[in-house]
This record gives sequence, structure tokens and C-alpha cells, in this order.
Amino acid sequence: MARHLAEVRFDAVYTSDLGRAKETAETLLAGQATPVPFVVLNGLREISDGIYEGWSVAAAVEADPRIAQRLDGKAPMPDYTPPEGESIRSVFLRQQEVASRLMGDGAGSRILVVGHGWALRLLAAALTGRGPEWFWKLGSLDPASVSVIDLHDESASITLWNRAGHLADQEEAASLGLPHPQAVREPQGPAHTEVATRRFYC
Repeated sequence: MARHLAEVRFDAVYTSDLGRAKETAETLLAGQATPVPFVVLNGLREISDGIYEGWSVAAAVEADPRIAQRLDGKAPMPDYTPPEGESIRSVFLRQQEVASRLMGDGAGSRILVVGHGWALRLLAAALTGRGPEWFWKLGSLDPASVSVIDLHDESASITLWNRAGHLADQEEAASLGLPHPQAVREPQGPAHTEVATRRFYC
């Protein structure tokens, strides 16, 4: 991924406070020609599964079948909260706060955001003015994938979603749990032709 983004000159980076996200951000910034402001945001943390944290999906579903419904989205459950964990809606509200910070900081026009799959899906929904139900409509984000969200004068659009084509090496893709390099998933919604005022790389 670092090679894939090497030509992008970032004005700022925002990362989750979890170690793996900060390490990824530091790796991606290693090739930058000049120092880049580095902001750690607790709000970018991944959703908490509460008492099921670290369990296999099968074990968690056996303990609470509602988890399967939350995963497949056939009957969206934005308010389901596992014991000691977080709901989709609560994480969406957290991402709305992150989105306000990202859009209001004036940190530049090329912003790198490093986080985790579920939280980033909800951040994309928040940045584009959608609700938590878009968590399921957007689809998954693969490890080490790249998505791009463009901010326009009065709106935002998803330009690229779940791009993992930079994982051309089959062994590298397999090590990340991807059977092969993934194709770009076309974003839903109308296309924008105006020039973006800010671009977020997630």
C-alpha cells in the first residue's frame, strides 16, 4: 500500500489510537518528502464487540444469533448492542464527530485517514451525509484497501471504494486474507464532475 500511495503528497494524517493503525500510518508516511502533521483520534477506533471481543464469528453467533443479523444486513440492526460493546448507531455518532473534525480542521486538501473496517464504513457514511444504514449498503472494506472520498463545496462523494488492486503479489494478498487482488467496487449514488476541494484517503 505504501508503494501505491507513494506519489500522493499528504497534508495531514489522522489515525486511530490503536497500535496497528498508528504503525500503518507511520509506514505510509515514510516516503513523504516533508514531515506530515500526525493526529491521533480515539474516535477512529474500531467498533467494540464487548464480551465477544476476540471470539470467532461462529462462537459469537452461537452465543447470540442477533450477531449474524448484524453481519449480513438482511435485517439491519443499528441499535443492537452486545454486552459491554457498541451498536452500529453509536459508532456512527462517533464517526459524525470525526467527520466534523476532518472537515473543519483546515489541514489541507489531501488527507490520509487510517482506521478500521467497520468504523471507516460508518465514517464514509457520515462524510457523505448518509445514515448508519449505509454501513450495509457500502459493503465491506478489505485489509490494506484504499478508498477515496472527495469533498465538494456543498457535498461529498465516494470516488473509490475498497481498492486493493495494488496487492498484485498473490502471496501478499493471501497473507492479508484476500484470495486475489480485488477490483474496485463502484460507489453508489450520482457521479460528481466538479473538482474536489478536499480528498480523504481511507
